[in-house]
Amino acid sequence: MFCRFLSNTYHFTYDNVKPCCWIKNTPSTQINILDPDIKGKMEKIRQIDEWIPECSYCYDLEKAGTGSPRTRADKESIFSPEDKLGDIIKIELQIDDDCNAACLMCGTWNSSTWQQYEVKTLKTKELSYRWKTTVDERVEAITNIIDFDKAKQVHFFGGEPFNTNTQLRILKLMKHPENIKLVYVTNGSVFPCDETIALWKKFKNVVVAFSIDGIEEHFDYLRWPLRWDQVKVNLEKYTDLCSNKFVMNTSFTATPFNIFYIDRYTKWAEEFSKINKNNSYPINTWFLNPHPVVGNEINMSCIPLALQDVIKSKYGEDSRIAKLLVSFNKEQCQTMLNYIEFHDGHRKLNWRKTFPEVVRYFEETI
Repeated sequence: MFCRFLSNTYHFTYDNVKPCCWIKNTPSTQINILDPDIKGKMEKIRQIDEWIPECSYCYDLEKAGTGSPRTRADKESIFSPEDKLGDIIKIELQIDDDCNAACLMCGTWNSSTWQQYEVKTLKTKELSYRWKTTVDERVEAITNIIDFDKAKQVHFFGGEPFNTNTQLRILKLMKHPENIKLVYVTNGSVFPCDETIALWKKFKNVVVAFSIDGIEEHFDYLRWPLRWDQVKVNLEKYTDLCSNKFVMNTSFTATPFNIFYIDRYTKWAEEFSKINKNNSYPINTWFLNPHPVVGNEINMSCIPLALQDVIKSKYGEDSRIAKLLVSFNKEQCQTMLNYIEFHDGHRKLNWRKTFPEVVRYFEETI
């Protein structure tokens, strides 16, 4: 099959359903969650067997010579040659925007804290982005659309999945948990409740992926208003859960500011992966597989050419990190810096003090 996301996956993003989180939102690739013909429209999408413009995220990564979500899906053990077109093997759920962070690479579309912050900073009565469906409507739609009998993996995105009981409601819909792998993406600031941990024991295995884009002051800046000290405490609590059914991973979002410091992050990740309270079960880390930030204000086109040269020299021109670099756009870089300066003023932060080694590359360019 050309792409397992197109052929065997559902991705729910608040008001909409589409094949995966990476595909661009167009009328031909996303469907309203209240549409009575979701299954029929998804069947048409599943017939796609070649590159389409909406799949540019994976296409660009593969063209650059590095892996993409599409190629990684081909290697996932949850898929098999026996799977038929349309069998729902993987389900991705991004249905609750309750979140305790307002990360710079995110926005009001994915965080209740961002929504509150925008109202306060912009003094606006209307949010720049508001979903039209409720969490209850989304859960009901999933109940009506999805048959979990063939599912082998269910993936929970945020908001922050452990901030509410939404993920618990979904877990209770699964009749054969012993066949299902659960994957969570969390900012690490909230430890799951006892009921969640008890339910996990019924599932085939559980992977918790922590969104960590730097440590200490870098984390505090990028994941404002979260604090690295609290996340560290929770990470150590999670190590008590490690077993042959529970695995910890970390996921790194590369931005124009933190990409220079990936070596600092990997050093921490390597040390943390040695923590092994149960002696038998290692802590896995994804510290060498960063993915690029994708956004209107902050994206990889904002990295000045001189800084790109430094990154290539530091990590190697053929490294995964260097392959995340794209053509520099001076106008986009200025837009990003204006955006950063605005939010630094409201958050009482200073990007120049937090990322001092890269400051001159931006100042020499703009």
